[in-house]
Amino acid sequence: MKLKTIFSALLLTLLGACSNIINDYVPQADIDADKARIDFFAQTSKNEKEYVRLLCWNKRPSDVLSIRNIDAGEHNLYFYATVVESKYTPLVAIGRLDASLKGGKRYSLLQSRQNENMKIWLAESDTGVLASDIINVKLEAPKPLGNSVIENCKEGTI
Repeated sequence: MKLKTIFSALLLTLLGACSNIINDYVPQADIDADKARIDFFAQTSKNEKEYVRLLCWNKRPSDVLSIRNIDAGEHNLYFYATVVESKYTPLVAIGRLDASLKGGKRYSLLQSRQNENMKIWLAESDTGVLASDIINVKLEAPKPLGNSVIENCKEGTI
């Protein structure tokens, strides 16, 4: 009986220690003064997933959902938006954001959606200040991307 009580107390102590570690603050990595960081948008629920990410990297199409560090300054950024509802074909949209990015700042791709109509923009993560215009796009069934995406990436700045 004593061994069972000691084991239970030890287990509760370990679980409490783990929960304290999880709640500790994890600082963001520093951003160089001449760089800007762009976060993708991801929102998932039981029946739906929404993503907005940069379409291009190194002037080529990229399908990676990743945070990107880019040079500060004026940029033409192509994005790829996806909405996946569990019972339906995914809906996608491609568009271009013209953005002015300051060094040392973190930016987020953001969106709002009503049915197949989506608005996408880039804003400073900390303040919400717009770094681009708000672009209206219509979500549609995916089509073969073809050469137009390659041309878009060559035209873009990243």
